[in-house]
Amino acid sequence: MKNAPFLKNILKFSLFLGLGIFITWWFIKDLDAEYRGLILESFRNANYSFVGIALIFGVVSFWIRAKRWKMQLQPMNYFPKTKNVLMAVMVGYFANLAFPRLGEVARCGLLDKHENIPTAKSIGTVITERAVDMLCFLILLFVTLAVEFEHLSGFAMENFSGLYEKISNPEFIRRLVFVTSLIILAFGFFVFFLRKKIAHMRVYRKVKILILYFWQGLISLKHMKKRWLFILYTIGLWICYYLMAYIVFFAVSETSNLPMSAGLACMVFGTIGIVVTPGGIGLYPVIIANTLLLYGIAEPIGFALGWLIWTSQNMIVVIGGLLALVLMPIINRKDARPCVSTKNQK
Repeated sequence: MKNAPFLKNILKFSLFLGLGIFITWWFIKDLDAEYRGLILESFRNANYSFVGIALIFGVVSFWIRAKRWKMQLQPMNYFPKTKNVLMAVMVGYFANLAFPRLGEVARCGLLDKHENIPTAKSIGTVITERAVDMLCFLILLFVTLAVEFEHLSGFAMENFSGLYEKISNPEFIRRLVFVTSLIILAFGFFVFFLRKKIAHMRVYRKVKILILYFWQGLISLKHMKKRWLFILYTIGLWICYYLMAYIVFFAVSETSNLPMSAGLACMVFGTIGIVVTPGGIGLYPVIIANTLLLYGIAEPIGFALGWLIWTSQNMIVVIGGLLALVLMPIINRKDARPCVSTKNQK
């Protein structure tokens, strides 16, 4: 039974990886020779200098996330060195490619080892960080839906006319709201009457601990001295994510003239693919291909562009993560001092 958690993680990884491979196979299985030829031609003719520029913004995004995380730790009187925080972040991204959410634990563990920051405390800041990123994602999602409403509504009416007419019916909306309200009330009553039994459940205890860590992270934001800088870092982080996708558009001639809003749509919808499968394998290129159909880009071209973006983003994650794993112990071998201090270390 000691190996049960490990086997469980292996099963999860295999499931998500298998899902990504299946999606890739499902997409290309019916492509004829001409379509496959278009995909290969797009790869051969791509201008990879733009891919290189996109990689630079990937590195910048690592640095911004490290600086932002360092700011969150300071109100708890922890002042880690930026280089250690940066390398921990890079390892975290790399670990997430193998097992979802493993990266959050891995990077906190590295700071515990090399900077003497308790994992239980740093994990709270990571949960808060993820909550902030989720809020930003939702804002960008609504912005994308508003900006691209004409494209999206036209696509929905053309491909899902029956469903579109149904959900546009006011009576359907009223019924949906009524049923949703009933479900929420029923769930609330269920939790209230069975709260004593639920309190002993393992899932409940885990959720309670996560909420506690999240609250500690929120407190760290409240006592942060330069909140405006934290906001600036957050905006800069999402700009980097956007540019990592949009700049690659210029590598392919067919997508080089697309508007900036197309890059925003690909970044937002592509993020969903990254959440569903490890690093977005298989699903990310399919989402990009289907998103670009809204702009009149042929499916194989969009698929090739999706693979270009996905490959460039994950290449920097793999290279950066491996380098950090090798360099972090070497760099800290001669400097193993605790990071608790009253002065910020540069």
